[in-house]
Amino acid sequence: RVREEEAHHLGKSLVHNRTLERLMVDNTALAVQQLVGGAKLNLVGVDFSEVDGTLMAQLLVHNRALRSLDLSGSKPLHKQMKLLSEALSRCSFSLTELSVAGRMLGLEGSAALLDALKACPLQVLDLTNNEICGVKASGTDPFNVYVLKMVCALAQREGGGLRRLKLKGNNIIGNDVYTAEGVHLISEALR
Repeated sequence: RVREEEAHHLGKSLVHNRTLERLMVDNTALAVQQLVGGAKLNLVGVDFSEVDGTLMAQLLVHNRALRSLDLSGSKPLHKQMKLLSEALSRCSFSLTELSVAGRMLGLEGSAALLDALKACPLQVLDLTNNEICGVKASGTDPFNVYVLKMVCALAQREGGGLRRLKLKGNNIIGNDVYTAEGVHLISEALR
């Protein structure tokens, strides 16, 4: 089994390879050329490991063409998404579409991802079912608007903000205790 450090070095080497199409190092057969230079990357439902995430991160850092990234799925990938967020903050592509629907990133994971992409000209953002307000579907966790404020900043960006936004399943009105704060923030941002 490959360790994260080895995946890191392997990723650096693969950046220069122009022929290898697929590589399976751990759980997932990774599309090497798509990760390095593809404009659209569709990983819907792919439950990649931390090692896969490390390798993906190493390759994505060198991608200058990526415009659309779909990482949606039904399994939480907290550590993997953190690895990708760190890498995305160093990327130079102009990402316009992002979906992480269903990955249950939570407040911290969502904030890290959006912070990493704050310079990207995002037009389409799908954060469906990610607990972005810190409120889980069941329970009495405190409501937090931090990520909603980040989303609102993306919507209000000078020179063009979000055109499509999906926030379903994020308890933006609270859970056990109703709050209108999230709705008011979004309403103001979309004026």
